[in-house]
Amino acid sequence: MFEYVSGKIEELNPVYAVIDCQGLGYGLIISAETYQNLIGKEKARLYCYFQIINQEQTALFGFFSKKERDFFTNLIKVQGIGPKMAMRILSQTSFQ
Repeated sequence: MFEYVSGKIEELNPVYAVIDCQGLGYGLIISAETYQNLIGKEKARLYCYFQIINQEQTALFGFFSKKERDFFTNLIKVQGIGPKMAMRILSQTSFQ
């Protein structure tokens, strides 16, 4: 299980970030809230949620705060809300 990744921001756009952790680049799906908090920064620590989609696909989600990650994990426990929907909900929520 991934608790967090920490390192240099190599790539950043409104839905995706790549964090270089000592030469290993982690690609993370991020919310708009996380994106806004990362703009202009060189380094970041993102708290993670790892999802196994099937035998061949996985996804790593990154969150600026533990509070945002916890909200995400509670959302995906609700029947009918998957990770994509939860990220859309998070992108309209502020954790400041």
